[in-house]
Amino acid sequence: ARQPYVKQLFSQEEGVFIAVTDYMKALPNSIARWMPPHYETLGTDGYGLSESRQSLRDYFEVSAQCIVQTAVSILFRAGHIDKKQLDKHWPGHE
Repeated sequence: ARQPYVKQLFSQEEGVFIAVTDYMKALPNSIARWMPPHYETLGTDGYGLSESRQSLRDYFEVSAQCIVQTAVSILFRAGHIDKKQLDKHWPGHE
C-alpha cells in the first residue's frame, strides 16, 4: 500500500516535532495524522490585530519561548525528562 510522502519521511524518526506558523494553524495540522506521535502545532489562525510581530507572537503563543515550553512539555509527557528537568527549563509552569 502506498504511504503519503510525509509519513515516509518521518517513519524512522524519533523525538519531538513542532510545526510553528505566523499564519493559519490549519496548514501544519493538515499533516498531523501522518506525523509521529509527539507532533504539536502552534499557530495564530491569522493575526488580524495591529500590534508588533513580537507582541502578537507572545499573545498567540508562537514565540521562541512558547516553542521551547511546548517541546519541554512534550518531553515530560512522553517520559523523556523528569519533573526536576521540567521545572528547570520551564520555571513557574504550573
